[in-house]
Amino acid sequence: MLKGTLIGGELLAEKLARLGVDVRTATSRGIARACLRILAKVKAEKLTGEVLNVRTGRLRRSITTRMLDETSDRPAGIVGTNVGYGAAWEYGFDRKVGAGARGGPRTLLGKARETYFAKHPPGTKHYAERSFLRTALEEMRPAIGEEINAALGRAIVGGGV
Repeated sequence: MLKGTLIGGELLAEKLARLGVDVRTATSRGIARACLRILAKVKAEKLTGEVLNVRTGRLRRSITTRMLDETSDRPAGIVGTNVGYGAAWEYGFDRKVGAGARGGPRTLLGKARETYFAKHPPGTKHYAERSFLRTALEEMRPAIGEEINAALGRAIVGGGV
């Protein structure tokens, strides 16, 4: 029979018990930092001429970030917008054009109305996607992984976040 004593065993047990909380906290903080970096990239690069040109700044100002369920075993972060046309540009959209787009002229009658509809035939125009959120995420994917791994490394090795 072999018997041994671990010096500092209580400290090690305490550190291992705390490690789960530290790893979760470090992961959440790493994700939060990554979300802020994506937000900065979208505002500085994607919405300032690279993908969409600024007109009013409303879309750029609406880009926000928030964390989802930081206390769970699967923390997640969101970078997004609540402006409706942001999603339209992100994924592309179809729009009615021509005379039928808004019901046509209501004051024209007879030949004038027929002429107007002939010059402006109703139809649909497709606007291709101009992704600014998904492309920023893809471009930053390696840096995001490094950010989270570094945070985890600090939590495991340093015993803190």
